Amino acid sequence: MSNFKDSNSSPTRSHLMSLTSERASRQAKIVNYNENAMRVVARPAPAHRQSSDAEDPMEDLLQAQRPAGRFSAARGLLDTVRKIAKTSLASDGPKFLENRNSDDSQDPVHHSAPSTSKNSKIQIHRPILCETTFNHLKTEFRQEIRNFIETGKKMGCQEFMPFFEDGERLLDTYGNYSKTEPAVKIVQDGTHYLRELESFDGPILFKKVKGLGLEVSEEINVENLEELLEDQKYLNVICSFTQITKTMPVKKFMEFFRKDSRNYAFNVISLEVSKLKKVIRVPQYVERFGIINQLKTALEAEQKRQGRLLLERNSQETQKNLKILEKIFSELPTYQKFLVLSTKGSFTNAHIDLSATATFFHVKIGKKVFYIAPPTPENLEIYERVEKEEMSEWIGDILWDQWIRVEISAGQTAMIPSGWIHFVWTPEDTIAVSGSYLLEKYVSRHFRITALDEYCLQNQTSGITMDHMFQGFHPVMWAYVKYILLPDIAGRSVSPEKLKIVKFFAQNLEAKKSMDRKWFEEVEQLDIQKKLKIELHRL
Repeated sequence: MSNFKDSNSSPTRSHLMSLTSERASRQAKIVNYNENAMRVVARPAPAHRQSSDAEDPMEDLLQAQRPAGRFSAARGLLDTVRKIAKTSLASDGPKFLENRNSDDSQDPVHHSAPSTSKNSKIQIHRPILCETTFNHLKTEFRQEIRNFIETGKKMGCQEFMPFFEDGERLLDTYGNYSKTEPAVKIVQDGTHYLRELESFDGPILFKKVKGLGLEVSEEINVENLEELLEDQKYLNVICSFTQITKTMPVKKFMEFFRKDSRNYAFNVISLEVSKLKKVIRVPQYVERFGIINQLKTALEAEQKRQGRLLLERNSQETQKNLKILEKIFSELPTYQKFLVLSTKGSFTNAHIDLSATATFFHVKIGKKVFYIAPPTPENLEIYERVEKEEMSEWIGDILWDQWIRVEISAGQTAMIPSGWIHFVWTPEDTIAVSGSYLLEKYVSRHFRITALDEYCLQNQTSGITMDHMFQGFHPVMWAYVKYILLPDIAGRSVSPEKLKIVKFFAQNLEAKKSMDRKWFEEVEQLDIQKKLKIELHRL
């Protein structure tokens, strides 16, 4: 396998031609992971180009508009790719994160041009590159992003997106070039979801919804959305180029969504639609292990118990308990059914979801690309400093070699654990559903990021607002301890994992005079604390 002797030097034309000659002799049809071969994006010219232009499949890209001056490195990156593409274009192979042992044939992958026009898909061809060439291109792309950041303009703005789209596949550390298996587990469907999600310490991509329990009605489509959301009237719409949120009538947004040509990229990511009960059903994993879902089950059981007591003796205490239960049940937070509407070119900057909730993300129509980084102690500390504005660097650059590219196509579902840092790009118009949920195993992370969100809100850093908060988080934690954790451990021995959770709550659950949901008076909070510490002492 050809390689460059000096990994710090720029690849010369002779090196590239030598490299591509070898690939051409093998017909460049199979990516050989044993040889650590690589693929990067290159685009052919559109069919409408004249024959003289068609000889160079990259010429159309180089004629496209690009920011002038300091951003010319993107042109150099594409020029390097073009030299290889001239003599050796790889046929469409497995997607970047596809299981290497899978025998399934894949549909051709498409990549969006920098334009926000919805119909401007261009088929990808992938030249095969060695490790040194790939790393060289990735370094060039990193410098291009750093140059842009120095201008002070926003990530995702109109000047940023063209060169980001050109090089975005270079961000993927694990899927593109790796001597180990990809960091994303990819499975056919959810038939064995309990086994696949047993540890749930890394992202998983389900190619089909079968067995997951996730249901998304066929009513969710471009034609029916306006009627489906008739009670909504207005949407909070983010202009991706400016990152400014504005209110827009549903009808006006859908008219924009149907346009073939656009000057902006709009993103709707906070539309919670739990009231559409028959339209979306969350995955069985969420129903079974989500704290809110478990709390609903526990509250229903307690309501039945208190109802029986009321029949036996109609006491004021029992009536009071039933009113409290009814209040809690009616005020439970709803963050498990979001409808995501994104036009092509939308970009969401790096973040952790509210209170470090775990996420499921299902694409109904279109495609989404997530770039995710693990919540290691070091990464979370960096994230906290960035959010508190103690660091000015873009976290995407700081964690440059840790990003994992997760491409979610129509019909696929990604399950992402608690606390993973991610930013998102939309290569084509997309309608998706997602949900955020709390998990017992991640309570320490939930508390940590909630505290960070509260700090940022209070000190007005990172642009966080109440819309970015898990409203009702602390009352939910108190209800969880009272109605689930305490009954679960009362008079019993517990596993080491459960004991850690009991210790955490005993140390971190603080009585507060005021919370955003008045479910428990301070005296009752102190009583719950006392019972928890008694159980911990017994254990």
